[in-house]
Amino acid sequence: MKYNNYIASPFFNDDDLKRIKEVEYTLDEVKSTYYSPKDSGIILNKNLSADMKKIQGRRILDSNVDAMKDCNKMICLLHRKDSGTLFELGWWVAQYIDPVSSYLSSKEKQLKGLNSSLLILDPIEELLNDYHNFLKLVELKDEVAHFSVQILTNYDDLVIDCNKIYVLNVDNKPGISYILRGFLYYHDIPFYTYSTNNQDASIITSAAGLGNFNNVNLSDIENTLTYDYHLRNLGMMNDLKVNKDVE
Repeated sequence: MKYNNYIASPFFNDDDLKRIKEVEYTLDEVKSTYYSPKDSGIILNKNLSADMKKIQGRRILDSNVDAMKDCNKMICLLHRKDSGTLFELGWWVAQYIDPVSSYLSSKEKQLKGLNSSLLILDPIEELLNDYHNFLKLVELKDEVAHFSVQILTNYDDLVIDCNKIYVLNVDNKPGISYILRGFLYYHDIPFYTYSTNNQDASIITSAAGLGNFNNVNLSDIENTLTYDYHLRNLGMMNDLKVNKDVE
């Protein structure tokens, strides 16, 4: 490991920066190394064109994921909702919940390993509830042999199947959806997002997905993705990750 700690936090206002500085000061005092994206990572340039933002969003995603791989602990600041921070939290959690059933240890043992590697600071109640509900609900399996599309209109029952493509509702930007996206991304489980009120995912977290559907009938989404999947199997489409922005 190159660093002892990964600091997951928004860093877009004075309060964010003050909280991060307090964490960094404490770590410096005990001589514990850390990676802080605000200093070491790639910062999104908001003046770029939409296409360039997508490219830079992908670079930021790759940079932060590579850094998390180089850390053995995460310090996660949940004092307010931030899509990138929640995505990173989901990615970190996924390291301790293995989708391959033959290698699964007990849930209790998995969570013990997670708890020893994760420190959540100053969480607001909404996000803390999202995190705990995610841990209670999520279950993974690798048993279904056939392809299918799973459209999640809510997050009350999360049974994640490694053989499905997921389409996640991002209306109202629920915190648990960002945690789930990080979780799916870690396990290489493909996902799209959809919204009925033109609320798209953030630039960073959307870089992890395959595309976004806006104001599209749910049955049309399922038919479209199933059709694309069969075309790929027939060798008529070469790109596994099809970016599908449907207006």
